[in-house]
Amino acid sequence: MLELDGTLIIAIISFVIFAFIMNAVLYQPIMKILEEREQFIKDNSACENAAKEEAEKIAEQKQKELSEARFNASQKVNTNLEMFKKEQRTATEEFGKVQKEKAEQEKQQIFEEAKSASEEIKSDIDNISEMIKQKVLGGRNV
Repeated sequence: MLELDGTLIIAIISFVIFAFIMNAVLYQPIMKILEEREQFIKDNSACENAAKEEAEKIAEQKQKELSEARFNASQKVNTNLEMFKKEQRTATEEFGKVQKEKAEQEKQQIFEEAKSASEEIKSDIDNISEMIKQKVLGGRNV
């Protein structure tokens, strides 16, 4: 059987003392290091999540700004295109009016020249007929 003598008690006491010493020297510092490491990981994880959220917010804001800038640029292009078309239409209409006026002036000038030429021709015909009449009649007055 098992004898209970002083060796067992000394072995138990020395085991308990060894356990306290190991706990104080080895286990507690290791547990402290593990807890600090776990806390460090949690803190970094929280920072990482916060940084991701901040990056996503910034990316969304930049995307929104980019969309607004594209929309504004599109509006400006459309506005400028409309203005250009209006100006082109106005310039074309003005050019057409100027050309019509020039054509009317040219027509009027040609008409006046034709009238003047017609009167000259009539005058020349009258003069020629008078000359023929005088030559044929030989200077007789009728």
